[in-house]
Amino acid sequence: MCDEQGENTQNECGYTHEQYLEDRKTYLNGYQDQQTLFDKTIITLSAGAVGLIFTVTKGQIDHWSLKVSVIAFILAVVSTTISFFCAANAYQSFLEQFETNYGNGDVYKRLQSKWSVWVNTTNYTSIILSITGVLFLMWYFLRLRITT
Repeated sequence: MCDEQGENTQNECGYTHEQYLEDRKTYLNGYQDQQTLFDKTIITLSAGAVGLIFTVTKGQIDHWSLKVSVIAFILAVVSTTISFFCAANAYQSFLEQFETNYGNGDVYKRLQSKWSVWVNTTNYTSIILSITGVLFLMWYFLRLRITT
């Protein structure tokens, strides 16, 4: 078993505490940064699209494709918000596992969390809803162009 021995000493697995702290910081910061960037992107694009729809139509959402588009974009924002919550819990779970694995000498053991499954599910849902919103918005404007 590989135990923490001190600040710069190696444990029997050859992994120093300093290396452990640096790897832990890099991994967790990278995970959090990517998730935050994804969340911001989906929320910005979806909220911007809804704002654009209301601006262009002057609040008159009278066609079914516009209604579907707005609903899809709003649900994308909701899904992304849920994703953010799940990502925070996954982050905490990974941190706890990383600490336990280091204490057991399994520093390279894959980290797993039920929360990461939910993060992936809500991320995919957000992507699908955003694409759905764009497609129905395109349908509306193409229909408008054809009929005028």
